[in-house]
This record gives sequence, structure tokens and C-alpha cells, in this order.
Amino acid sequence: MKKLSNTATPEILINIKRNMHHMSPAMNKLAKYILENYKKLDGIQIHQLAKESGVSEATITRFVKEIGFQNYQAFVLQMAKVNTKKEQSALSYGSIQEDDDVPTICSKVFSMNIQTITDTLSILDTDKIVHAVEAIADARRIMIFAQGRSQVTAKSLRQRLSRLGLSPCLYTDAHDGAIASSLAEKEDVVIGISTYGRSRMVVANMERARKKGAVTIAVTSYDNTPLEQFADIVLKTVNNENLNFGYEPSCATVTQMIMLDCLYILLYLKDKEISDRYINTSIEAVEEEKM
Repeated sequence: MKKLSNTATPEILINIKRNMHHMSPAMNKLAKYILENYKKLDGIQIHQLAKESGVSEATITRFVKEIGFQNYQAFVLQMAKVNTKKEQSALSYGSIQEDDDVPTICSKVFSMNIQTITDTLSILDTDKIVHAVEAIADARRIMIFAQGRSQVTAKSLRQRLSRLGLSPCLYTDAHDGAIASSLAEKEDVVIGISTYGRSRMVVANMERARKKGAVTIAVTSYDNTPLEQFADIVLKTVNNENLNFGYEPSCATVTQMIMLDCLYILLYLKDKEISDRYINTSIEAVEEEKM
């Protein structure tokens, strides 16, 4: 059984993963080759990479610009730096095999989640978290929009904010969401949670609320998503798993909940005395519900 690692994945590899969802098939093929073979790319010439990855040199040129490099040489230099760093865990849900024993499967599941948390911390934009905290603290109303598995994150956030006396509303139904976002105002904060940033209901309500003047906050795990277009503040985590992996790994949900816990703690500390009063009152109420 492999030992768990908490070394952060190099930012360039995180960046590639976060942009794969909107790449062309050829660039996606190249991205997968690079992620699987990055240790072999030191000093590799563009024609050699084209041959080994099975794409054209033109695709490679477009790819490096897509992920933020001015030219191919700058990309190769950065990849050389990647290979001087300590190796990070290669375990993932996708590496689980039918003949793996229980300890091995558990190790892979834990390793992937730990790696994703570590990677998220390495790229976390704390300035944006502070900006989100200030907006929420000053809000007249807080609306949260989510669907599918993102509801897990949304319900966790709603409960956290509720314990601080902020009374957020969570909308998971398209019609209920449309009504709420249509009535949004400048004093309101609207939070849209979508791992891939493409949930139609979430994006539509973020767009509608922003037009009404509300401050919009997006929580997502990928770059260049439709959700970002209608967000004043974008809070991003890392999702290290393959987009088409059938198990629906929990990595993105876990990292989003942890990131939003940072936001919750900062809100709590803004007025600890009042926060303690609300939290203690809610604790007493919850205790009454226990046997």
C-alpha cells in the first residue's frame, strides 16, 4: 500500500486540469498526454512532443497559449521546474482496480482527497475570500443557488451561516430560484455553487441577480466557466479527478466545503461576541433534539 502524500501538485498541472473541460478534442488529448508523461518533457522539442502525443504542432502552440504561456519555450521551461520538485501522489479514484484490497482502495480514496485539499490550499486566493466575507457581512439578504451534488456544499454553507444568525435562503428548484433572483436588489448577496460552472439554473439565476445589482459570488472548481461570467467574486478550488470518471468522486465537494469553512470562520471572527451568542443559542436548541 502506497504512503499518502501531501505535497502540492505543481500549479501548471493544476491549471491544465482546470481548463481541460473547455478545450478542443485535440488539445484535450495533448493535456492528458502531458499530465500522464510530464516527467519526460524536460527540454522536449515541439516536433517531438507532437509526434509522441499524436497532435499537430499548431495544436501545441494553441494549447500553451490557452494555459497562459507566451510561447512553447516558456512552457518547456516551466515544465522543467516541475520536475525538480518533490513528487506528489499519483493515486486517484481512477486508479482503483477490481483486484485492489480494501486497505488499498481506502488509501487511494483518502490520498486523492488529501491531494486535492493540499492543491487547493496552494492556489487559494485569500484576497477573494476576504472580499466575499465583507460582502456577506454587509448583505441585507443572502441567496444560495445549487443543484445536484453541489447541494451538499450549499446545505453545509447554509447551516454555517444560519448559526451566525445570517438566515440565508437556499434555492435548488428552477422556478423558486427564478422568483428569488428576479427580486434581488443591490443590498443582496447571491452565491452560486457549481463544480463545473455549467449548471443552467445556477448560471441563469446568477445572471438575473447581477442585472438587479446584487453582489454575486461563484464557487467552482474549473476555469473559464459560464458561471464566472456573472460573478463579481470567484472562489475556486481544485478538482483533480477525470471529468468522465463514473464514480463521481467527492474531492471537489470536500475542498469546496473546507474553503467555505474558512469563510465561515472569518465571518465568525468579525464579531466574535455576537457570533458566540448565536452559536450558543443554536447549540442549546440542537441539544434539545438529541436523545
